[in-house]
Amino acid sequence: MDLPEACVVRITDEQGETLGTGFLLSAEGLVATCRHLVEGRQVRVAFPGEEPRPARLLAKDPVHDVALLQIEGKLPPQARPARLGPSAEAHGRPFRSLGYRPLGGWEGIPAEGKVLGAVLEAPGRPEIRYLPLILQSQHLRGGMSGAPVYAPGLDRVVGIVTARWDALAAQTGFADRDTGFATPSEAVAALSGLPLHPSEPAFPAGGRGIAAEKVGRSILITGDHNIVYQYILQHYPSLKDDVVDFSGDIAEHTGRFVGRGWFFQEWLEPFLKSNPRGYLRIVADAGLGKTALAAEVARRYHTPAFFLNAGRGLVRTERCLRHLCAEVIGRYGLPYDHLPPRAGEDASFLVQLLEEAARIRQGGPLLLVIDGLDEADPVPPGRNWLLLPDRLPPGVYILLTQRPGDYTLYTEPRTPVEERELCWDAPDQQRDIADFLRREAGREKIGRALGGASPPIPTERFVQAMQSASEGNFMYLSYVLADIARREPGFDPLRLEELPRGLQGYYELFWARMEKVRGEEGWEEWERHYRPALALLGAAREPVTVGWLAAQMEWEADRVRERLLERWRRFLRRERHAGEETWSVVHRSFADFLAGKVDLAGAHRRIAEYYIRQAGGDWGRLAEVDGGYGLRHLGAHLAAGGKWEELYELVALGKEKQPWAEARHAAEGNYAGYLADLDLSWRRAEEEGKDAPAALGRQARCALIESSIHSLAGNIPPELLVAAVEKKVWEPQTALAYARQVADPGQRVQALAGLAPHLPPDLKEEALREALAAAREIG
Repeated sequence: MDLPEACVVRITDEQGETLGTGFLLSAEGLVATCRHLVEGRQVRVAFPGEEPRPARLLAKDPVHDVALLQIEGKLPPQARPARLGPSAEAHGRPFRSLGYRPLGGWEGIPAEGKVLGAVLEAPGRPEIRYLPLILQSQHLRGGMSGAPVYAPGLDRVVGIVTARWDALAAQTGFADRDTGFATPSEAVAALSGLPLHPSEPAFPAGGRGIAAEKVGRSILITGDHNIVYQYILQHYPSLKDDVVDFSGDIAEHTGRFVGRGWFFQEWLEPFLKSNPRGYLRIVADAGLGKTALAAEVARRYHTPAFFLNAGRGLVRTERCLRHLCAEVIGRYGLPYDHLPPRAGEDASFLVQLLEEAARIRQGGPLLLVIDGLDEADPVPPGRNWLLLPDRLPPGVYILLTQRPGDYTLYTEPRTPVEERELCWDAPDQQRDIADFLRREAGREKIGRALGGASPPIPTERFVQAMQSASEGNFMYLSYVLADIARREPGFDPLRLEELPRGLQGYYELFWARMEKVRGEEGWEEWERHYRPALALLGAAREPVTVGWLAAQMEWEADRVRERLLERWRRFLRRERHAGEETWSVVHRSFADFLAGKVDLAGAHRRIAEYYIRQAGGDWGRLAEVDGGYGLRHLGAHLAAGGKWEELYELVALGKEKQPWAEARHAAEGNYAGYLADLDLSWRRAEEEGKDAPAALGRQARCALIESSIHSLAGNIPPELLVAAVEKKVWEPQTALAYARQVADPGQRVQALAGLAPHLPPDLKEEALREALAAAREIG
């Protein structure tokens, strides 16, 4: 017996009359079906050839029409649970199904057809998170609800047939007698907690990628970001330190996503259709929904994405570029199991990967998403922010989001840059705010609070008052809604006429409440401990532990946690990293607010001085202090604290070598972090201008140091590369990455040909092909 037959069950009422279909999800007797079949009924479940057995309703999702049943008793030997797979993998593929219609009695009715894709939007239905699949089939008829959508080429169930999308079909233009709809597998996975299993591409042993021309599918990995992250860890273990798992961020921001249909219809889709490549830049003030929008684009289009976040330390150009390289490799099965050392120092390797991925994709846009461009570290003068490429390959697009400001993006004429501004008072933004509030008013805690107010607050009055007070700001709404759910003493958010105006007003209100600490514990305690601690949190370049704060403040860790962190909890993010609890400012807008209340520059100087003392003249020691925090961020703290002389001495006053550069290279394996520190000093010298002779000399020295480091990788003699492999100093793949950067074609031929005998078969073939291409350059 094969799927879907082995997993399909018949759903009946207590009298044994057929209601519809379901399918087995686990060996423990978990069954998925449609909610509308079982709502308000006592139902039973029957396997083929067996009598119905009792079942109880475990969970339901009325929005997506999914329900979970738990059956009793031992499973029959032929039963085989379905494996859920990412629904996007089935787009364009054939499917099979089997359903029990009420008039069909005990006999299952087969169906087959093709998964055309997914509905792109659900007009007026902001609560729909998982948009339905469109099925083309002559066999799907009324009564087959609950049947699995099985993709035989993937050996996965990718959806569940339901007729409840018929009204949506009429709106989206897909109403047709040979068209059916299915709730995608993601909704079943979300309700059941079971994982999605992406199909396994054919990779050689050892986890290496395969050459682009051998890839049979247009997209290897199209699941959500958690699937892609886990896939990279499994198949590209050497890339695990380069990729950041953003699946939790995307799930958090899209879980309550609402509206924005206008963005896709009027901004994004027209841009993709009217340009062969290019950048689309979205500019908006803090809290207007840029990150949620970026997350939704990443989710819908299954795109590589990077979310810059100063509070979490995700601000470095190198980190962003290397992550995007790793994710493009993983998503498209590109033949690389290492990133070259310079992958984070410029965008040339990313562009190379995008060219290869675009060829594999064979149609449709290849989209990247970068959120929070304004939170990235500064770059050298004259460069694009994040060192983004000035040229994109055909079919490649990058969506950028940022706050207002001058963030350089120079491109060649064939790579257009379009900019759109998202304004708080725009009609579309206001409609989305209102839709969001109506949905939130329907949540149990919020609805109970509104109904329990004296007098009860009607939904529309609540929506209008919050919409006005928020000034179109989603971050404001998130804070006030949390206050309504908690109802803590000291602030009644349901006194709607007293709500603060805008995000800044909310921060001011909360700050005034927290300043009461002065009355409780005295002015001296506030000035000596509380204000400096808040400044340290605002200045921290990544999430920090309670122990880190206690060491900086020379205060007991328990007091830091109880008297500071817990009191400011709503504005802080608490996470666990490597088994340790860490804290950070949850949103940059609050860090910006703190800048006007505490001495952030002083906090940066305090942190820098702490790590200078810890180093004691040996910068390499910092690799062992606080997990290397000081090594990663000392340069940035010196710059933010205005200690420009000390920064220049740190990065540029070495004689034969730069001790700071060597310390960072020894710990990190590349010079990208050091170059970022050098660039800070360079930019400062440039700002001082031509009227400062010392500044001109510093600019020249910074330029010479950067030039010498960049040229190092491309000037390693070929015989030294080969010797490094033969003596087992380098792995062959590392040497190959350096060989590809040799500028002189003749030297590159010699290096590639010399390394070829030491490479695995797939990389050997590539190296020889590249050597031949280099030989042709010589002429």
